[in-house]
Amino acid sequence: MRERRKLLLIQRQKMLADIARQEAMRTLSDALMEEQKSARLAGRSRDLAAEYHSRDGQGDGAAMQQIMRFSGALTALARDADRSVALAARQAAQRQHDLAKADNRARRLGTRAQEAKRHLDAAKERSQLSSSAELARKLQPAKGDKTRTLT
Repeated sequence: MRERRKLLLIQRQKMLADIARQEAMRTLSDALMEEQKSARLAGRSRDLAAEYHSRDGQGDGAAMQQIMRFSGALTALARDADRSVALAARQAAQRQHDLAKADNRARRLGTRAQEAKRHLDAAKERSQLSSSAELARKLQPAKGDKTRTLT
């Protein structure tokens, strides 16, 4: 039956769309976690850099030079983490868009599967009705047939 093949195809497509939707949800979750992790790293690096930078006048010149170098490295780390936050935010927005597309596709395929199921059921019913009518026609005596009928 053509309707049955169509239903099976749509069900396979729906299964693949559901898998794509789950994958989109996972990648969105990963992007959001990366954004949060980078934001925490940037904030902590800025706080540490500010703390080390405020240690003016403590120790000799070599120690101060090391502290300033370390403070500068923390500032650079915070800057890199801020860039990572921005990148992760863009990725999260893209993943959110991908998830919306996957949701829409899965929903459309679900509707198509229901419609294909209705068509298959209707075709089965038509087939049963036509076979019943065919059987009834075969059971009718032919014109001019003098065979005995039950009454």
